[in-house]
Amino acid sequence: MYNMKRLTTTLLLALALVTAWAQNPFASLLSDFQLVANEHIQNRDQIDSLYYLKTRTYVAPYSGKKAIKKVNETLQQIAQIYEQQLPAHTSGYYNSQSFGESNSDHLGTFLSVYFSASHPSLEIGKKEHNYAVLRKNAPNPIYRFISGVEWWLDTADCVHFKLIDVFGPQSDYQYQKALYLLGQAKGLSTDSLLLQTTLAKAADLLSKWEINSTERTVQSIHILCNKYRGDDPVIDEAIVEMVTELFVNYLNSDQRTTEGMVSVLRELTLPGFYAEIISNEESPVQHLPLSDLANQWPHLNIFCISYEKKGSPACQKYGDKAKNFLLQVYLQ
Repeated sequence: MYNMKRLTTTLLLALALVTAWAQNPFASLLSDFQLVANEHIQNRDQIDSLYYLKTRTYVAPYSGKKAIKKVNETLQQIAQIYEQQLPAHTSGYYNSQSFGESNSDHLGTFLSVYFSASHPSLEIGKKEHNYAVLRKNAPNPIYRFISGVEWWLDTADCVHFKLIDVFGPQSDYQYQKALYLLGQAKGLSTDSLLLQTTLAKAADLLSKWEINSTERTVQSIHILCNKYRGDDPVIDEAIVEMVTELFVNYLNSDQRTTEGMVSVLRELTLPGFYAEIISNEESPVQHLPLSDLANQWPHLNIFCISYEKKGSPACQKYGDKAKNFLLQVYLQ
């Protein structure tokens, strides 16, 4: 009982500490201005750690003596809070110029804030944008908190303030290194670790590219299917997810053709990728591996197609044959 109570107290204290670190010290300065935008990205990475990006954008009038005075006072308070908070943080970054001045003479003053392998880095301080940013390392030294505010003159009579809160890995290099070490701790082979890292980077690219042309899709699926081992759950799962993403992108692409579908289907040799052909007539449903569907595809009078991904009840009715993907083809 004593140990459980002690553990609970420790967890509560840690939670309170993280919450305190996550509070943006500049937030109270902007409460009188109009909130015009709110962004919130949050998920867990492959190390099963939380990451997030939260931004809130406010607009302040900058026309007339009273409005200009309020904005200028806010800027002074931002500078004061930054100086007050800096000693309690790991580091900080501050850049402030008069409105209308260009940062062209201060190349490299903008910040690129990494927080997730699945999302682009946040850029702070682009041309004519000012900022005050505080960084504090998390208990896990790979991760850190970022709290800050960015401001710029949008028009002659309008100033924007963006509150920024970020938690995530300090860099892609450190994240990939941690992922590698985690794999070693789990007993994965060096080859598996290297391939896992490569697949993670490739998955990130797939989320950014529109790889939907026939040639690219066929080549990519061919390479991935040849990498499938059948005895490495980590690698095999990553390959299944990537092949599924490629195939779904092609199915939804305006570049999809009959000939292209035949070529793509022939490459889909992974286990658990299955198809069913459903007729409006009373004939029984035909079901077969996706790769076998290639020969029939040009001759089918198709009304529409649908699909179910891994975990769907529709996939489960065929057992392991459709455990990863089920293409449903409805005939006229």
